[in-house]
Amino acid sequence: GSDSDDNDSLTAASRNDAEGDARYLCKSMLNSDEFLKEADIFALGASIYELARGTPLPTNGSEWHEIRAGNLSGLGQFSAEFQELLHSMMAPDPKSRPRAFDLLQQLNSNRQSEAHMQIRDYESEIYSLRE
Repeated sequence: GSDSDDNDSLTAASRNDAEGDARYLCKSMLNSDEFLKEADIFALGASIYELARGTPLPTNGSEWHEIRAGNLSGLGQFSAEFQELLHSMMAPDPKSRPRAFDLLQQLNSNRQSEAHMQIRDYESEIYSLRE
């Protein structure tokens, strides 16, 4: 990596005490506290990403930068919708990240859709009960 990359990683590591764990810190928080809510969405996405990939996120180095550039690997076994959601939550541009309200609406919509799919799976059985 470049000297700039190394400095960002060192800055992230040094901000651990004041800002939290560097594994969940977005790059924009290194230079500004302007996008606090968006940084929280990034941290939530990073936590979910860590669970999905099954290994701890890096605290510095090239992989740390790759993740913050939007390059999330090891998600091939998950649905495109899930991958899209993680990418949006961890978008390099804080303004591109969804709001917490948007995430809750999407989860609620997915639940309703899932319930609808389950009903459709058992539709013939449900109709046979009415006869």
